[in-house]
Order: sequence, then structure tokens, then C-alpha cells
Amino acid sequence: MPSLDDDGATATAAERRPLLAGLPSEEPAGVPEADNNNSGNAATAEAEADPNPNPDPEGRGPANGGTFTRNLGAVEAFAIVISIVIGSGVFTSPGSIDTNVPSPGAALLVWLVGGVLAWTGASTMAELGTAIPGEGGVQPYLKYIFGDVFGFLAAWTWVVAVMPATLAILSIVFIESIYSAAGVTGEGDKIGHKLLSIVVLVFIGVANSISTKASTRLNNFFVATKFITIAAIVLAGIVVLGIQLANPDRRVGGGDWHRKSWFNYRDSVNPDGSITHWEGLSQWDIFGHLSAALYAALWAYSGWDKAIYVSAELSAPARQLPLAINTSLPSIILCFLTANAAYYILLPWDVVSTTDSVAVTAITRLLGSAFGIVAAIFICLVVAGSLLGNSFVAGRMAVAAANQNWLPRILAVVGRFGVEREVAPVEPGKDESGSDAPINAIILSTVLGAIYILLGNFRALLTFNGLGEYTFFFLTVLGALVLRYREPHLERPYKTFVVIPGIFALVSGVRVISRITPLIDTKALTTLPRRAAYLTLNTPHRRNALSLAELRSLKDQLIKANTSPTTGRTLLLPPFKPSFLSTLEQAHANFTKTHAGTNSEPHPSNQNTPPTQDDYTWLVSARAFAQARANLPSVLVLASHGPVFSSGHDLRELRSLSSTEISETFRLCAQVMSLIRRSPALVVSRIAVR
Repeated sequence: MPSLDDDGATATAAERRPLLAGLPSEEPAGVPEADNNNSGNAATAEAEADPNPNPDPEGRGPANGGTFTRNLGAVEAFAIVISIVIGSGVFTSPGSIDTNVPSPGAALLVWLVGGVLAWTGASTMAELGTAIPGEGGVQPYLKYIFGDVFGFLAAWTWVVAVMPATLAILSIVFIESIYSAAGVTGEGDKIGHKLLSIVVLVFIGVANSISTKASTRLNNFFVATKFITIAAIVLAGIVVLGIQLANPDRRVGGGDWHRKSWFNYRDSVNPDGSITHWEGLSQWDIFGHLSAALYAALWAYSGWDKAIYVSAELSAPARQLPLAINTSLPSIILCFLTANAAYYILLPWDVVSTTDSVAVTAITRLLGSAFGIVAAIFICLVVAGSLLGNSFVAGRMAVAAANQNWLPRILAVVGRFGVEREVAPVEPGKDESGSDAPINAIILSTVLGAIYILLGNFRALLTFNGLGEYTFFFLTVLGALVLRYREPHLERPYKTFVVIPGIFALVSGVRVISRITPLIDTKALTTLPRRAAYLTLNTPHRRNALSLAELRSLKDQLIKANTSPTTGRTLLLPPFKPSFLSTLEQAHANFTKTHAGTNSEPHPSNQNTPPTQDDYTWLVSARAFAQARANLPSVLVLASHGPVFSSGHDLRELRSLSSTEISETFRLCAQVMSLIRRSPALVVSRIAVR
């Protein structure tokens, strides 16, 4: 990343610039404004007398805008970025990333690329923030580059949609983390779940309404908590690494990290139990999976832009803003990389992709359930820190929009609740008592967040959140490139290499398009009901045929979907042969004789001897069937990029196979047909209407 220009004169000039178009004049009431036709000497004298002249000569800004005290420094800006970015993503996203990459090494590369992309965006924002000082995030930049309409749209999108949706999602995640730590699912009390989430949101809003100093102090506590949590996970990985290297025969941690290659292809286990065979995928399918992994990584890095939202409160923004960004982002990237490397050391690699709480799972497997609860509590505090930081920023954005008359003026009031009223001037040497927080704006974001919590459609909120953010990120960074061409002599105390905004503009544009037109995974449009799972056909070409790799994948998926996670038995119906009728009749007779006069049910755990694959006692009653197939899907839905299903062979591929592979292809085809017939879970397909 480029370094900050060490030019004191340049920085001082930038710091003398006005914070926001339309800030109130420092002249006492009743003093008439200077005539625009005055002489140059008068204008010069006025500029020298007022170090913060009105930057809105056209008069479009408000007469009385809310202002903040310049009482933040680079350390506070650093802490705000850390507090917002290090949230639940680093503890929950590793599973979704691991599912979409062919190896753990590739997963770490995705985390690195995602961090570098976030850094490019933040670096570009720092350039704009020092060249076009203002408050409200991207609002002043879009207004300066493209006009009022774009600034207005960005303000409303962030204040009304993006930030309240973020607060709602984080509040829900906080309560879910508590439920997870307590071992409660929360499915039976959804109203209570939402009410508790609203209580958390209100509590955070009240905490941010006390004062800016109180918010930053509390934020510093959460930053320390985040670093302690990640340091504990990394330390656990280092300890396991040292123990394993000192005594290779001792089994501790996952073990795969020293037995397997970190970069060789390995089959990925998906959350629905299906298996992705990477060697059988086309280049386009691999690109689709890697794009999905990068999307998850960028979500984990969300919040990288938040330093610019408090630039109006920095005492020296031209120097402190780039410093905060160029120290916080590398620190976050290092934390994320080391934490994910520790996950792969602490857990078996096939477990990483199947859990949504990687950190809690890793600590629980290593140290026991008690330490797992402690880890869950620390993760709750991490989420609370992100919630506090986002609430802090949301209020500042509403104030900036109200100062531009894009929102009601009451939201621009700072330091008090309600409408602005005349206040006696503060005597020199005395501190003004009360709050300096944007209370009205915080109330607005809290109320909107509570409404989104009650609505409950969080999948749509997540999609709209990412789409809204990256649409304006793309426009802002594209605007930085436009400004390089349109105003090459614009004073830029901090300037990045031109390729940096170019890279981010390209990636953010692709991300927006991919969210509008999902090209990677068509089944992402459909959410399956409970006890249903996908049976995926990885067909790289739209041909009415099944390749050897697809047959292998289908067999593995069918066995996985019918294997009990508690007993390890593969529960299939008996073959459709007359000889098995006597076997079923004998099983029922034995059950009736053994359990006559009792209410007990046959279950593999109730048998004196271990059950065999030919033991069909789980079929003699509905209750025994339900117990045996607990946590297994009842319906398997075929999903494919090509034909829904076909039993034909890929003749083109058969010509290139060896005799052994040809035999395996025909054998697998028969096995897959048998597994589908004998699967207790119905295998169905979607109907495509053309």
C-alpha cells in the first residue's frame, strides 16, 4: 500500500478545509453576510478571519447544521474499524468458505485476497476523504463527483436500509450466540427471540447516546475483547502444533494438518451432506465456487469503510484517516489468517465445512464443553462490539444527511433529544455538561432496526444489505478514477496507486452484477423445507449423460444422506426380492415376542448386540423408523445445472477411459439406481417450466 505523504504544509492545508458543505457560520447572529461583489481584499480578510469558511457558496446547504467536536484521533478511528470489522464473520464464515474451495491452502488464499480487496477499497476511500473532507461516509464524495442526486440516494440507502438492517442482523446474531452457548435452539419461542434482540439493540442505542467519549471507551473494551478472543484461538493452535511436533504419535487437535497436503485437491463436504468432487468440475464451476467463497470472505471483512464516517470528528483527518486505515486493515488480515490456520490445526478438515460455529466447535473438541461455553460468551462480546460500532456510525450518517436537508432537520440535532433550541454559550475553560451524541439520529436507526427485526426476513435483508453497500462502493471508487481524470490537480494529501481503485471497482462491479443475476448456483434461489436436502448433479456440460465423476458423487451423496450420524449405520430399505419378505416377517415376530406387553421400541441403542446392515428392526414400527432416521433428510431434491436426471452413460467420456474405469462406470450406475430405489428418503426433482 502507498505511504502517507509526509508534508506538514499539505496536511495543514487539508485540515483547514471545511468538514461539510453547509456547516453553520461562526459569526454572531445579526451580522450581515458579505456581498459576493466585494473586493478581493475584503474576501481575503474574511477568509483569514474565519479559518472554516462556508464551503457552499451556492447556498444549497442548511443554515444550521449539526456539528461534532473534533475530539477523536487515529487510535479511536483504528479502534472503530477493528470493532466493526472483527465481528461474527471470522467465527462463522470459515465453514462456507471451506465448502467452496478445493483445499485449506486455497481457503487461506481466499481470506488473504478478500482482505487485500477490502484494503484497496479502504485506501481509495482514504484518498477521497482527505481530498474531499466531509461527514456521512460516501455521501459527500458522490455529491462532489456525480451531483446531489447520487449523494441523496446514497444517504437514504444507508440511513433507511443498510445500517438499520445491519443493526437488526447483528442483534439477532447476538441472541443466537447466547442461545447457542446455553444449548437452546430458540425455535419454539420466535417472538421471545425477536423481543430479546430488540432489547439488545435498544441497550446499545442508549450506550451510544451517553457521549462520544463514553462510546469510544466502551468500544476500546470490545476491541480488547476481540483481540483476546482471536489470540486465544491462535494460541490454542500453536500449542497443538507444538505438542504434535514434539510427540507425533500423540493424537491432539485435528491431525489432518500434518498428514495431508494443504494445497492438493480434496473432496469438500457440503452442509447438506453432499460431497463436491473437485477433479470432476469444469473450470466455470470451480470459478463459481471460488466466487462464492470470496463473497463470504468479503462479508467477513464488512465494515472496512467505517473510518471515513467519523472523519469529521478527527482532529487532523488528512494525517489520521490514512494512518487508521493502513494500520487497522493489515492487523485484521493478520488476525483472520492466523485464526483460520488455527481452525485447520484444531479440527479435522471435514468438520470445518459442516459447522457454522467453527471457533466454538474447535475449543469444545480441544478443551471440553465448559471452555466451549466460555468461547461462545467471548464471541457474544465480539458481536456486541460490532453492534456498538455500527450503531455509533449509523447516527453520524443520519446527521450528515440531515445537514444536507436530505432528511428532516431534527435528525441533525447533536447533544440533545428533540428539536434544536437556543443554548447559552459555554464560558471558556468550562466543559458543557450533557451528551454530544446524535440522540435523535440514534433513535431513528434503533427504531428502524427494531422494525426489521420484527419483519424477520433476514435472508432478504442480507441480500439487500450487500447489494446496497457495494452498488455505492462501486460508484464511489469509480468516481475516484473519474476524479483523477477530471481534476488531476486536486489537492490529495494521500494518494493511492491508480491500479488500486481500478481493482476494487472491477471486483465490486462483478459482485453487484452477481447479486442481481445469480449465475453461480441456481439452487440458491430456492430454500428447502426442514428435513429436505439437495442431491446435486455436478454436470459441467448440459448433456443428457452421467460421467464417472458424477456417478461417484451421486453414490457418496446417497450414502451420506442415509447414514445415521449417531450410530454410523447406513439405513436402506431391503432389496426388492421375495426372499427378504421372510426376513422382515421374522424381524417383526421377534419384536412382538420380545416386547410383548411393554411400550419399548426397538432401536439400535437398545439392542444387546451391535446391529448389522441386514438388521431391519427399525422398520417394524413408525416410532422405531423415526428414531433410527433422526437428523436424516426425508426428501432428496435433485438439483443440476444440466438435465435434471438421466441414467445414460457419457459415451464421449467412455471412449477415453481405461477398461477398469469403464467397469467402474457401469457398476456405479447400477449401484446408484439401487440406492435410489432403496432410499427411505424420497428422491424427487423440480419441474422446469419453459
